[in-house]
Order: sequence, then structure tokens, then C-alpha cells
Amino acid sequence: MKKNIISQKLKRSVLIAMLSLNIIPGVASAAIAPDISAPNVAVNVKDGVEIIKINEANASGLSHNVFTQFDVSSSGAVFNNSVNDVNSQLAGMINGNSNFVNGIAAQTILNEVVSNNPSSLNGIMEIAGQKANLIIANQKGITGNGLGFINTDRAILTTGNPVLNEAGALTGFNVTEGTVAIAGTNNTSGADTTEILSKKVDVNGNITANVLKVVTGSNAINFADLACSNTNGDIVETGYAIDITAIGGMNGNSIYLVSSDNGTGVKNDGIIYGADNVELTSNGDIINNYAIVSDKNVSLSAQKNVINRKRINANDSININVIDTVTNTDNGIINSSNNTSVKAKDFFNEGNILAGTNRDSQFTKNGTLDITATNNIDNVGNLYAGSNVKLKAIANLNNNGNVYSNGDLNIRESGNVQNSNKGILASYNDTVISSDSLVNDGRLFAGYDQETEKFNHDQGNLNIDSQGTIVNNSYLSSSGEMQLISQGDITNYGSISADNNLTFTASGDVNFVPLTAETELPLVIAGKKIAISCNNFLSNADVGSLHDTGVADENARTYGIDIDALGTSTIYGNLVSNNGAITVDADQAVIQDAVITSVSPLTSEGFDVTVITNGSINLTNSKLISEKGLKLDSNDKGEIYILNSQITNNGTGPCSFFAQPKITVDNSVITGKGMVALNANYVDIKGLKSSLTSGGDMMIFAFTEIKNTGELISNGYLNMVMSNYGKFNNMGVMLSKDYLQIYGSPVFQNLNILGSQSDISLWGRNAGAAYTGVKAPIVKVNGYDMGLAGNIYALFSPSDLTVKYVIAGIGEVAPGGYGTIGSAASSAYNCYKNNYSEPTTKQIIESTKDFITSEGTKFVLDKFSVAGSGNTIGAVNLLKSAIRYEDYSISLDRKFGAYDVLTGDRVLQGGLTDALKFLDKVAGSDQGWQETVNADGIITRVSPDGSVTATLKMPTETQANPIVEFRGSGTEVKYLPYCSDQTVKFI
Repeated sequence: MKKNIISQKLKRSVLIAMLSLNIIPGVASAAIAPDISAPNVAVNVKDGVEIIKINEANASGLSHNVFTQFDVSSSGAVFNNSVNDVNSQLAGMINGNSNFVNGIAAQTILNEVVSNNPSSLNGIMEIAGQKANLIIANQKGITGNGLGFINTDRAILTTGNPVLNEAGALTGFNVTEGTVAIAGTNNTSGADTTEILSKKVDVNGNITANVLKVVTGSNAINFADLACSNTNGDIVETGYAIDITAIGGMNGNSIYLVSSDNGTGVKNDGIIYGADNVELTSNGDIINNYAIVSDKNVSLSAQKNVINRKRINANDSININVIDTVTNTDNGIINSSNNTSVKAKDFFNEGNILAGTNRDSQFTKNGTLDITATNNIDNVGNLYAGSNVKLKAIANLNNNGNVYSNGDLNIRESGNVQNSNKGILASYNDTVISSDSLVNDGRLFAGYDQETEKFNHDQGNLNIDSQGTIVNNSYLSSSGEMQLISQGDITNYGSISADNNLTFTASGDVNFVPLTAETELPLVIAGKKIAISCNNFLSNADVGSLHDTGVADENARTYGIDIDALGTSTIYGNLVSNNGAITVDADQAVIQDAVITSVSPLTSEGFDVTVITNGSINLTNSKLISEKGLKLDSNDKGEIYILNSQITNNGTGPCSFFAQPKITVDNSVITGKGMVALNANYVDIKGLKSSLTSGGDMMIFAFTEIKNTGELISNGYLNMVMSNYGKFNNMGVMLSKDYLQIYGSPVFQNLNILGSQSDISLWGRNAGAAYTGVKAPIVKVNGYDMGLAGNIYALFSPSDLTVKYVIAGIGEVAPGGYGTIGSAASSAYNCYKNNYSEPTTKQIIESTKDFITSEGTKFVLDKFSVAGSGNTIGAVNLLKSAIRYEDYSISLDRKFGAYDVLTGDRVLQGGLTDALKFLDKVAGSDQGWQETVNADGIITRVSPDGSVTATLKMPTETQANPIVEFRGSGTEVKYLPYCSDQTVKFI
């Protein structure tokens, strides 16, 4: 017994000695030391490699091994998980594990370190025998430097406390402390998955894994799927739970990094590379200062911010989802070959974010860039996509950089969109913007090829839909159609152009105005049609529909300019349409200092230029030019006022004006190749420079008055109608090639010239002027008196002038050829206060009823005779004026019929001799004649055959304003007298 005690003491002494000399086999400086509570765990050393005989697995397949120290040298360590002898890669052939009495190898090998010191894993760990999960758990931390695994399913490095259920199965880990540090070079790709579960991870070296999963923070982590529940509560921590330094890096097929503590994040100054996917999830920030790269997808999710200062690249897609802000700064690049999606509260980019490009940043025609911000998007860098760009900023989208889509650009459901002066928003196809408001100070394009920097196709449409205002201070352009819709105002200070249709729809106003008086006029151009619908329209711009095929286009109704304003349409600039109509429809229209031109080659009926209002139309210092037809219409709600302007219709369509109460043409020129028509309550052509000229007919309709002091010249008929028997006042010139008709005026005043190469018809009570007949004029006055205070011309060819009732004249009557002026009813023709000179050719005045009188300052007769035939013998009255006669005579030839012959009851008044007597005609014979000689030598002779001869002697100077009356029917004036320098008045 005593011997045994001595023997035991000796063994203990020898063991102590051997330990002090490090000569005990299998211990290797006690780098791996099993806990005394695990008597079956043994560590042997072979060729410098530690061989660990693990515990037998329980019914759950777990081999639970406890160590007081667990450090792996660079020689590595082997976990014996073999029932039989096995050949290991690190230690060669080793015996089977004698602990496996049931002949069952472990599925999971849990190595729990109970120590106050972290573990150092500086070598490769191999599982000999059956492949299993390998777990190193040390709450005080783990450092890997040269770390690796062989024949391992899941390799787990954790600072968490293992959690076992009642059956002894491992269910998870509770992590509250500890750091896993990676230094040097570590290759864990011998494990299917490398998992690091700790409070914090510091990467100062490189780790390469097949699949690398890192979960940090205070967590309850599920063993099966690594689902974690943070146990830190409301504690907010700072710093970075995963910190990859500049010399650090993570490489693997797939990399998953999670930082769960509130406020802690992920910072990468090195390289994170995944051949498949890279996923980073942080309850704080994700900051990339160097490179995050994946051959497939990159996904970043943060509760706070994502900041990229260098490069994030994926050969497939990039998804960034953060609660706070995504910032791409310092010329950082976020580049995907397929799609890039960003969701954040705020987004700021001053670098390059690309979707659908390769690693050389060349477009691949694929990929969508989709950025959604619940607050703001601010871009001062470049946002590019090979396919589509989608942007959504609930509050504000501010672009001072370049946004380009090789497909469509869609800014949707956004707040205030501002494209600043250096900003470009462009797409190769369509650009669509839906926002609360839009201010464009830069360039906003659709259908734009960035490589050629040209608009080279017609497929790019630009559509802007704003709940508020749209303001363009620079350039809006599309190679296809453009549509601007605003629930507020649309204001253009710059250039808007579309190769196809251009549409403005505003609940408020549409304004095209220069920003300042010194800036150039805004420009609005469409290849086809410009359509504007708004409340008020104001344009001080160059606006053009410039579709030009060179030939008439049957589809031209789809071209032109169409302005529809509920309120006032005010135009100061220019409207030009090459191949379609210009239409202005407004409550009121004001056109000043403007040029409106339609040069459409259309031949179909209609109008090129149309202005329609429910109020007044004011045209000042402007030009309206049409190649088809022109129409101004106030819908009887206001007047049309045209001042110092020029309106030209070069087409055969009508040039029409409709207004109530008044149309005023003031010192303006209206020229129509076809018909010119005015319709108003009151038409006033005022100013010596005003003129209306029609290549076809001219029609003027008025209810109360037509007044003209300019020129009305018609190459067709000239028709004026006062439908309410209003006044007609002409102090200018009115000429027509076909007949001239004035109808319905009870008051007709003409103080200058009316002329026609055809018939002149006056229906109503008139006061008129000069009638120029070049082709048989017929003047008809129906029902009222007509007075002349102007000039009557019968020029160039024989003409007939038939007068019903009375013509009273103070003007000029001049013959020009053979013709007849006749009184066909109970009428009188009075030339008052006229100057007469002899005619040069033969002319006929024929009176079938009452009388013809003359009162003027002189009466010169040269070879002048009057021949009468009818029921009444004419007479001559010379009153109130000196009469110059030079021994010429007037003879009235009387041809009796079966009627009585009655001379006038007075022949000469104002102190001159008495009148002719009755002469009776008896069938088959003539009876009676009488000759009267007055004190001034006027001899009147009535012969029995009914002829009357008046011989006029030189009057005295006291005789002024003579009247010559021809009383009788059928009075023939052989030569028409000449009257000049007087005014015509019809009363």
C-alpha cells in the first residue's frame, strides 16, 4: 500500500518534471486543453499535429467537448470523428475513436472553451472520418490567422454561449460579448459554410470561404438557419460591429454580413468579394470605402445610412435598402450589369451609379436603375441605365448632374422635381415625369442618343404630369411627342421642342415669356401639332409647328397650333405653322407685337389661323399670315380690335371676322386671296392706312353701323348688309370688280369713293360717295332718299345707273363712256353745290318720272343737250349762282304718246322768270308751245311737238349756286356734266 502511494507520488513528480520540460507526448505545450469535466476528451500530438479524440455523440448527433484552452498552431489540428482507423490529410493514419462505443460518428462537433482568454486559430482544423459541423465557441473571443478547415460541413466561430435543449440538441447561441478577429491569410473554403457569430468582427486580414456568414451583435441566434433576435433592447451603440480594414478582405462564393445592434454598422476599407452573392445587413450604417464586388448580386440593407466612397459592383443586380440615407460620394461607383435598386429616405449621389453596364462601364442595353426616396433625391453625379431609369422622391428630386436611360426615364409619384442648370435628364426612348411640381433649369430630353449626342429617331416621347406648376428655364426636347400636364401653371422661359406633337394642358395658366427683358425669346417648336389648353395663355415667344413635307398633307389636321384658353389668350411673340392650322380659342384674345403665320399648302376647306373667344380679341402691332383660311371670332361676347397690324391670307379660304359689339380695324391691313368677311354689330374701318383687300368676294354684315375711312377693295363682289337698317358711312374708298351692294341702311353717307366694274346696288336710305363703274353699274335705292356729297364715276365703258327715288349730291359726276343714268320711279336726281365741266364722250341721263336738279358754283355746258321722252316734259331751273353757259343750250326732245304733257309748275326761282305752262297732247296733233326769257337771258322754249329748248346766257356775278332742274320723264342728257371737289351725302 505504501509502495503504491510512493509510486503515485513518483509519477506525479515525473509528470511535473516532464511538463516543465515540455516532453509529454500529445500535449504540445497544452495549446488545446480539455476541461477536467470532460474526461473522455483526449489530445495527442503526431508530427506536430494535435489529434483530438472527441466525445461520443448523443442521440441528437452532438459531440459536446469542453476545453479550458483551445489554440490551434500553424501545424493544425485533427478532430477524430471516425469509428475506424482513418487516413487524415494533416496527421496521416490515425486510429479510430475509441469513445465511439456505439459505432456512431458525430454530426456536429461542439468545442466549447471555458476560459477568460480568447482562442487563437492559426492553423487548419480537419475532421477525420465522417464529415460534420465544427464549432469553436469562446465567449472571450477568437482570433484567426492562417485559419482553415478540412472535411467540414458548417464551420462556426462564435463568441456565443451554446444553447442545448432537453434532448441535448444544439438549438442556438446567445451572444453578448466577444470579438472574432481575422488577421493574416485565412482560407476556410474546406468548409461548406464558414459562420462567424460574435458581438463584433474585426477583419485585418483576408478570409476566403466557400460561403461566409457573419452575424454580429447581442443576439439569440438560431443554430439551424442563423435567424437572430437582438437582445440589446433599446440600447443604442456606436461604432462598427463589422470592421474590415484596408488590409482586410472577405472572399467567397457568397458572403452574408449582419450587424444587428442598434446603431452599430458595417465598415469596409478593404475588399468584399462574392462569386455569387454579397449581402450586408446593418442596424446602423454600411460604409464602403473601397470595394464590394459580386459576380452576381449585391444587397445592402441598413437601418441608418449606406455610404459608398469607392466601388460597389455586381455582374447581376444591386439592391440597396436603407431607412435613412444612401450617399454615393467621392466619385464613388455603384455599377451593375443588370438592375440597380435603391430605396431610402434620402438619396445623394455625386459619383456614378450605373445599371446595365459591364465592369468597364459600357452599356449592355439591359438593366434598370430604380431609386426610391421617401424624402429627397439629390444627384450631382451620373445616374445611367442600359435599359430604364426609375426615380421616385416623395419630397424633392434635385438633379444637378446627369441622368440618362438607354431605354425609358420614369420619374414617378415625386414631389418637387428640379433639374438645375447643369443637370441633364434624358432617355433614348421615353421620359415620363409625374410630380408635384417641376422646375427645369437644365436639359430634359427624350429620344436622345448619348453616344452620338443627337436626337436620331422618332420614338422618344416626353410626358410631364404635375400636380402643381411646371417651369422650364432651359431646354425640354423630345424626338417624338411631348405632353405637359399641370394642375397649376406651365411657364416656359427657355426652349421646348418636340419632333412630333406637343401638348400643354394646365388647370392654371400657360405662359411663354422671356425670363428678363434682356434674355432671348422663349422657343416652342413641334414637328406636328401644338395643342394648348389652359385658363389663361400668355406668349411672348417664338412658337412653331414646323412639320414640312413640301406637299399638301391629307393628315394636316393633326398638325398646326391649337390654343384653347378659358380666360385670356395674350400673344406677343410669333406663332408659325408650316403645315397645319393655327387656332386660338379663348374668353378674350390679346395679340400684340406678334406674328402669326400659317404657311400650310393645304387645298381642302377650312382655316389655317383661327382665333375664337368668349370675349374681346385685341390685335396690336402684329402680323397674322395664313396660307389657307383665317378666322377671328368672339362668339358675340366681345369686340375685335385690330391696331397697326397686318393680316394676310394667301390661301383661297375665307378670311373671316365675327364679333359683338364691334369690329375695329385701325391703321391695319387685311388681305385675303379668297373671301374677306366681317360680321359685327358695328364695323369701323378707321385710319387712312387701313385697308381690306380680297382676291375673292368681300362681305361686311353689321346691325347698327358700317364706317369706313380706309380702303375696301374686292376682286369679287362687295356686299354690305345692315340687317337692322343701321348707318353706312364711307369716308374712304370702296371698290369692287364685280357688283357692289349696300343693303338695309336707312342712313347712307358717302364722303369719298364707291366704285365697281359691275353693278352697284343700294337698298335702303343711304348717304354715299363715289361710284366707279367699269362695267354697266346698276345703282338701286329702294324705298328711301339717297344723297351724294362725293364723286360718281362712270369710267372706261358704257354703264347704266338706275336710281329709284332721290339722289342728292354734293360731289362729282363724271362720264367716261356710253351709258344711262335714269330715274325709274317717283324720284329726283339732285346735284347740289357741284362744279360742272363738259364731258368728253357721250353720256345719257334718263328720267322717267320726277325731276333732276343741280345746284353748284358753276355750270359749264359744251355741246350739251337734254332729250326727254315720257309723260312729263322736263324743265331747267337755274338758281342761286352765277351760270356760265357760253351760248350753249339744253334741248328736251318730247315725243308724245297718248297722255297729257305736264311741265313743272316752276321753272326758275330766286328772282328768275316763271315756269312752263300745261301743254296738252291731242291724238294726232300737237298743241301749244311757250318760250320764256328771264332777266338773265335764259330762254326756255316748249314746242308743240313737246320739245323744250333752254338757251343759257352768261349770268351775273350775283347769281350763286345755280340749280338746273330737268323735269319730265325720259330726259336724255347727251353729255354727262362733270362735278368735282365736293362731298357726297345720302339722306
